[in-house]
Amino acid sequence: MRLLDGPFLDAQRRDSTYLLSLQPDRMLHNFRANAGLEPKAPVYGGWESEEPWVGIRCHGHTLSHYLSAASLMYGSTGDDRMKQRVDYIVAELHACQTAARSGLVCAFPDGAAQLENAVAGRRFESTLSASLRLGRALLATRMRSHLAAPEQRPTGHPFDRITASGCWVD
Repeated sequence: MRLLDGPFLDAQRRDSTYLLSLQPDRMLHNFRANAGLEPKAPVYGGWESEEPWVGIRCHGHTLSHYLSAASLMYGSTGDDRMKQRVDYIVAELHACQTAARSGLVCAFPDGAAQLENAVAGRRFESTLSASLRLGRALLATRMRSHLAAPEQRPTGHPFDRITASGCWVD
């Protein structure tokens, strides 16, 4: 289904222009730094790098929303630029996962520590919420890709490593 001319199509075009104006490498900054890789661009401000957001661990939050938005925009418009963005981000996250050697892709400076605390039943800070949002975004993207026509489904793609729980592990 595609929108016809009118206010909804205008809004969709504005959204697309905005999504394309954002720089994936800036949103990937904390993931790369946490994996021991050199960031390719400076981090965005706000909840990615400034107090009080740092203390409540919102690292990666922007990327999870962006990945969902770009995936949905590709699904609704077929704009290959959106697919290229999503593929690039997933490949970069896979590089981070490989470099980290833990099976976890994470934007938090303390890595898996808070996730391990949560699994062990210990108190954790708000670390888990952004990781779960990213996992949810990746899982939703994977699900949408599997809903595509068989000839359009990715094979051997890093999305195949996403588990039903939303964690990305090897």
